[in-house]
Amino acid sequence: IDHLVERRPPPPEDINTVYETRIKRIYSAIIEFVIKARETITGKFGENLQVTSRAAREIVAAIKSVKQLQKNLQHYLQSDSETIVAAYNHLRLKIALVMRQIEEVRKMEDPIEATLALDEILLYLEEDTSQVTENVEELLRNGSITPEMGTSLMTDSDYAYATCKNLVAVAKMLFTREDAEEQQIEIDLALTDDEMADIIRSSGNESN
Repeated sequence: IDHLVERRPPPPEDINTVYETRIKRIYSAIIEFVIKARETITGKFGENLQVTSRAAREIVAAIKSVKQLQKNLQHYLQSDSETIVAAYNHLRLKIALVMRQIEEVRKMEDPIEATLALDEILLYLEEDTSQVTENVEELLRNGSITPEMGTSLMTDSDYAYATCKNLVAVAKMLFTREDAEEQQIEIDLALTDDEMADIIRSSGNESN
């Protein structure tokens, strides 16, 4: 991972072409297989297929976020501004670190331990994204970056966050439950982002 802090940009592979010619086809094949297989496979194995389908969807979503991130990443890593280069290298490093941590989770035998580790990653992502926002505001105030740079960095920070969150979602689906039925129950009971936001707003109103 250390090489990510270097100044030079990543190889100029066209991720859009890769997505259209490889990723999209693989994803379509997975979905087609799952749909056909579920016509005859039920119970635990059928639920496992459903989890696989959702995991594939999260991976594709992560790749789409990286697609959005790549354009500005390629541009700003060649900038004369050491500040913006460092900021974009931080986004690259964050994604790489999350991928390394997920690989460690994959090796864990205890589902509860794996769940706690993934929750730690989510907490790190929330805190880091908040810190990036504060840093951008400070850099804009002291003139270290231009407003255009700041806007791009804020947007791309969101893409990096979405990428990591999608990858963590995949890991939770695949590495934290031994029983597909238990996983399905957790998914059904889990609060959506909108529901969580409503609860936070309600708590704030009650305290006023």
